[in-house]
Parts: sequence; C-alpha cells; structure tokens
Amino acid sequence: MSDVTDLPDAEGVAESERLKKAHDKAVADRRQQWRMLVLTTVVLAVGLALIWLAKTVLELEGDAVFIALLIVPLLVYLTVTGKIKDISLFGVSAEFRDLVTEVDKNVTKVGHREAERAAYLGKLRHVLEKDTRQPALIYADVDSLRKVTREIYLDERNDKSRAPSTGRRREEDIRGDIIKSLELALTDAFYDASVDKAKFDVFRMFEPDIAMIVRYVDPHAAHQIAEWGEKNFGEFAQKNFGKRCTATASVLCVEHVFAKPSAEDLDKLVAGQLEAAKKERKSQA
Repeated sequence: MSDVTDLPDAEGVAESERLKKAHDKAVADRRQQWRMLVLTTVVLAVGLALIWLAKTVLELEGDAVFIALLIVPLLVYLTVTGKIKDISLFGVSAEFRDLVTEVDKNVTKVGHREAERAAYLGKLRHVLEKDTRQPALIYADVDSLRKVTREIYLDERNDKSRAPSTGRRREEDIRGDIIKSLELALTDAFYDASVDKAKFDVFRMFEPDIAMIVRYVDPHAAHQIAEWGEKNFGEFAQKNFGKRCTATASVLCVEHVFAKPSAEDLDKLVAGQLEAAKKERKSQA
C-alpha cells in the first residue's frame, strides 16, 4: 500500500493506529475461525477414510470398528496439532501433514487478502467521515491477467539465452510485477494531472488489482487519471514484458452518489462498474 499525503497531524496518526489495530485483530480472528473450520473438516474426512480403510482392507469388524471410531479421529487431531509426529498407516501420515501445511498456507493467503481490503475500507471510511469534499474512487484490473502471466512464464522458461544465475520467476512473482506496473502507471497519471493540493492512497488487492482513493479532484481530473493510467500501463507492459497488455479502469465520484453510502456500498458499486467496463471492452475486442 502506498500513501501520498501531507504530514499527518496527531489526531490522524492516532486514528490510523486505531484502524490498523482493529483490522489486524479482525483479520486474526477470521483467520483462526477459517483454520479451525478447515482443520475440523480435514480431521473428519481423514478419520472416516481411515475407518473405511480399516473395514475394507484390514477387515475389522464388531468392537474393533467401534474402537477405531473412537481412536482414529483423536489420532488425526493430535497429528494436526503437532502433539504427535505421525500416524504410520499405509503412508497416510506424510500425505496428511502435507495437506495440513497447504491448508494453513492458503488460509494465510486469504488472511493477507482480507487485510488489504480491511485497510482499504478503513481508510475509505476515515476519508468519508473527515473530508469535507467527497473523494473519487478508481478501480483498475489487468485484462486477462492469468493468461498474460502464463505467457510470460512460458517465454522465460523457453528463453535459452537467460543466464542460469539470473534465475526463474514464479508465476506469482510475475503477476506481482505486472500489478506493480499498473500501480506505477496510475501513480504517474496522478502526478501528470497536476491537480493542486490533491492527495491519493493506492492499495493492491485481490479484486480489483488496484484500488485508488483520490481526494480533492474534480470528476474530469479523476477520469483523466484513469484514462492516462490505462495508457501508461500499456507502455510499461510493452517495455518491461514485451507484451501487448491492457488494463481497464473505472471511476466513481462519490459526490454523484445519492444518499450517504457506506464504504462497503461504494466498494460494491465501483466493483460492479469495473466488471461492466471489462465485459464491454471484451465484447469490442
């Protein structure tokens, strides 16, 4: 996340710290809830699978099956929580531990994405409450990001001229570099607009790729920033990745919205506009 503002006053710093602590706690609580839900499901599924294995492969019957119903879920739970190191039954232990590690990694990734959105919504709420002039919101997505990322990855894999010391980039790293280019393109567009006393905050998220809160600009300047950002990104992509790559941006000037919407309402509204703009661009391609 990037923040370009004047030096904040004491009240602004205190408010920012309070928002940060609040969303950090909320993200941690959500992550713990997700982790427990996923692990409970895994424990149940693996326990049932082991019981089925005991009945069909080991041909256990009667009291032995009842004992398995009591012991197997407990053994699986102890393995998950690290109380015991493994369950040595037909190699199930290694696969199960890998699964738990993968689940924890995915939950962490979801938590990170939620943290970015929480930070964005927290900042937007602060701006809506404190600023006398309503901001403009710019959402931008790289068109066909997955396809472009894959093409660049395959190009690098097949490039025999690359020195071994250069190394290879993962698709996740390539995706990050592309989105970074979009962020820089919009940032350059903001400064090119040369709006006096204007400020902006930009956030990288999962959906959309980039969300920008632009303050103290008129609607014309906001749309100009979005348009120039799309143009800058196309030039960056051609220069840095050797690809013709486009981005779609959508603008919402909050002062044009009736009533008094919440940050969440505005988020949904701009996201809907962006999806409609992407579909329109795709139909015209």
